[in-house]
Amino acid sequence: MSPQALALVTSVSYAMALVCSRLGLKYSTPTTVTLVSILVQNAVLWTAVSFLTGIPPVSWVSVSLFCIVGVFQLGVRLLAYTGVLKIGASRSSALQSINPLISATIAIGVLKESATVLTLVGTLLVVTGVILVSWKAEQELLSFRWWHLLLPVGAAILSGVNHPMRRYALSLSNEPLFFSAFMGFVTLIAFAGYMTISSQEPRLVWDRKALLRQVVFERYRAHWS
Repeated sequence: MSPQALALVTSVSYAMALVCSRLGLKYSTPTTVTLVSILVQNAVLWTAVSFLTGIPPVSWVSVSLFCIVGVFQLGVRLLAYTGVLKIGASRSSALQSINPLISATIAIGVLKESATVLTLVGTLLVVTGVILVSWKAEQELLSFRWWHLLLPVGAAILSGVNHPMRRYALSLSNEPLFFSAFMGFVTLIAFAGYMTISSQEPRLVWDRKALLRQVVFERYRAHWS
């Protein structure tokens, strides 16, 4: 699979994940969605590692970098899912798309990559998109507060920082499957630490009353339509 096709599949999968999380958030919380996503990531990827590659020899520099990336990834998920809850999946995903701007800035400033005309034009389009997405949002969302926009933007910033770190770590040890699983493990540990200092508790079951109301409403609407 070409890098372009792989990037497209990744984008589509992430968009579907945000839409599914929006549906689940009707009956649960961003904390629960974060926990479930981390558990699924660990279960699927560690199973794949055990069957396909095993534990490969890797650089300790790469391991250290992915430890940082895993902690940041917890912040990405909490901010992203809270953003979906507050302003919806479409607006939140659009705002999160500014993460290439952050990555490009780090790549140019730290990794000394060259800035092409296309990169600059793309950056301008990203900034324009953010303005359009946030334009008059308070008229469409009754509970909208300006700081809600900072939730997906914060997730984008952390993602933008993560990408160059991942790239450098993988240049030292090219084991993407293992490091994807390892990052999930670090995120799970970070989540456990987050829960020990947080007053929130993940609601591990659906809100049955809300679910029952939804079922009754759907049946009532189907009956009278």
